[in-house]
Amino acid sequence: MGVDNRDRHTPTRVDKAIADVFSAFVRWPIFILIGITDVQSRYRRSKIGQFWITISLFVMVVALGLLWSFLWKLPVSEFLPFIAVSHIFWMYLTGVIMDGPGIYVAATGYLREINLPRFTFVLSNLVKHWIILAHNLIILIPIFLYFQVPITFEILMIIPGFILTTIAILAVSTFLSVVGLRFRDVASLVASILQIAFFMTPVIWKPEALPPFAQAYMTANPFAVFLDLLRAPILGPPTPPIYWTVAGGFTLVAVILAILVFVRFRAKITYWL
Repeated sequence: MGVDNRDRHTPTRVDKAIADVFSAFVRWPIFILIGITDVQSRYRRSKIGQFWITISLFVMVVALGLLWSFLWKLPVSEFLPFIAVSHIFWMYLTGVIMDGPGIYVAATGYLREINLPRFTFVLSNLVKHWIILAHNLIILIPIFLYFQVPITFEILMIIPGFILTTIAILAVSTFLSVVGLRFRDVASLVASILQIAFFMTPVIWKPEALPPFAQAYMTANPFAVFLDLLRAPILGPPTPPIYWTVAGGFTLVAVILAILVFVRFRAKITYWL
């Protein structure tokens, strides 16, 4: 009796990519452990460990907050918390993206020795920056207490903002992880873009410092949009509704690009190492 080949289903690239992502999430302890190990390995012989990141950020925030408040002639009690919140979320927003092109290069040892889902390493990069973010948020406690920054129920809006931002940067890092592996110059290009974006985004200056016609074009800067989604619930004023629309559109485009690239080139990742 012959075998009916019609009943057999050969997995397509889409099927394999979906299985890879699903398997990576199911094995969540693995990508969490890799993320934790990555942070710990940077400060293995340090007494303070990863808190060096927090200490250095605190010193920089206080120094910049004092300096720029004098230069811009703004109250320190208003500007220093702004600088602190902006820097913390800027580091999270851009840190995930900055490490994107080198995700699989850094995971070469794992990929050559262990059969793990490729998406595991994209998630472990995100976990690493969650840990760094959690450490950095500590510096807000003394700053907010000293300057008596009020906390209102508006802070709950940071939840949807954080979720939307995380989805967006996860999609961008997924796209960059594949493209950056194939073309190693992408890492330098991304670093240059982020360096320029830092000065074009209200991190060390307030949006109100711009003339009205320039403020209208802030929606063209996705970094400014996502940063406001994270900062506004803490410091105010409320995020303009157009920012949510722009952030949602950008996230959708980023997710589509990430899916297309990951599905098309997932199988070639190990060959490009």
